[in-house]
Amino acid sequence: MRVLVSAYACEPHAGSEPGGGWNWSVALARAGHRVTVLTLPNTRPQIAAELARHPVPGLEFVHVPAPRWSQRVPGQAGVYVHYLAWQWRAHRVARRRLASDPVDVVHHVSYGSLSLGSLLGRLPVPFVLGPVGGGQCTPPRLRRMYASGWTAEVARRVVVRYLLRLVPTARLAVRDAAVVLVANDETAELAERLGARQTIPMADVGVSADALVPSDVPSGADRLRLLWVGRYYARKGLPLALRAMAALPRDLDVTLRIVGHGPLEAELPAMVARLGVEDRVQLVGRVAHENIAQEYRASDALLFTSLRDSGGVQMLEALSQGCPVIALDHQGAAVILDDAAACKVPVSDVAGTVAGLRDAIVALAEDPERRRRMRAASLELARQHTWEGKADTVGRIYEQVVRDAAR
Repeated sequence: MRVLVSAYACEPHAGSEPGGGWNWSVALARAGHRVTVLTLPNTRPQIAAELARHPVPGLEFVHVPAPRWSQRVPGQAGVYVHYLAWQWRAHRVARRRLASDPVDVVHHVSYGSLSLGSLLGRLPVPFVLGPVGGGQCTPPRLRRMYASGWTAEVARRVVVRYLLRLVPTARLAVRDAAVVLVANDETAELAERLGARQTIPMADVGVSADALVPSDVPSGADRLRLLWVGRYYARKGLPLALRAMAALPRDLDVTLRIVGHGPLEAELPAMVARLGVEDRVQLVGRVAHENIAQEYRASDALLFTSLRDSGGVQMLEALSQGCPVIALDHQGAAVILDDAAACKVPVSDVAGTVAGLRDAIVALAEDPERRRRMRAASLELARQHTWEGKADTVGRIYEQVVRDAAR
C-alpha cells in the first residue's frame, strides 16, 4: 500500500520517540509498503547517512520545518507549541502532495501521545492513529515519590480525565481515526471517552528481530546483578528501586547499576548514602544508546519502576537481550510483560510497593534455576514485539480500513 507516515520525531539508532518514528517507517517499508514520512529537518543528516549505508527501497522522507515563531516559546509549553505548529504545517504539506501523489492510508506514529493528537486525520484518506499512550496517570498512593512536582501531576490528571475533550487536536484525531492503536488499558478507556470508533491494543515500543541476543550472565552465578535504566525524573520511580535495595537482607548478594541522567542526578548520591546502599548501588550515569545492550546482557534482571509510562522501551530492550524484568504491574508494563519473563509487582502504597519489589528481588536471588528459565522466556516474549511483527499486523489493519472506506 501507499502510506503517508507522520513522524514528528524520527532518528536512526535513537531511543524513545525518535527511535520509534524511525523503526515504524523502516519496518513498514520493508514489509512492502511504499512509505512517505513527514518529519522534522533536524535529523536529516542522520537519516541520509543511514540510508546511504543501508538503503530501504520504497522509503522516502519529506522534511517539514516548523514555523520559526514556534521555536521561540520557552520551557515545556514551547514543546507543545512547536509540535502543534509543526502539525499544522505538515497537514498543509500533505494536502498539497496528495493532489499529485495520492496514498491509501495516513498513519500517525509520533508523537505517540493521545493528548497531543494529530491534524493529519483531516485529510480525505483513511487514518490510523498510534500506537499512542497518554491515558495513564501516577497512582495517587505513590504521590510521596514526588519530592516536588506532584501539583503538576495532579493538574495533568485533571486534564486527562476531564479537559482533554476540549483539546481540538486530541479530540479530532481520535474521532477522525478509523482505528486507534492504544498502548495500555487506560489510554483505550480515554480514547473511547473521546469518541474512538475502534481501539486495538498494541505496545508503543518494539525491538528488531535481528537484535535478539542471549544474556551473558552465567546460569549459576551467585550474585544477582540488577539494572535500572532511564531518565532521572520523578515519574520514573527510581527512589522505589533504591528503597527496595535498602530493604534487602544484608547477607543477600545483590547489586544494582543505575544508568541514565536527568534532573534528579545531583540528588542521587545523597539518597544512596542516606539509605545506606553505597556498597550495593553503582551510579553509572549516561551510557551511549549503542552500548546499552551490553548492560542488559550483563544483568540478571531490569528493575522497571515507572510510576507513569505508556510502555517503556527499556523493558523490551532488556527482554531482547535475555534479561528478565521486575516491574510494577500497571499501565504499559501490565500489557507487555507476562509471568514467564517478568516479576510483576502489585501497586499499592509506597511501603507495600517497596515490599513487593524487595520480595521479587529476594525470590530471584535465591533461585538461579528460575533466573535461567526467565532468561529463555525473555527472548520468547521479545519475539512477540518485534517491529517486523508490528508492521505485519498494521498492514492487515490498513487492509481493513481501506476496505471499510470503500463501502
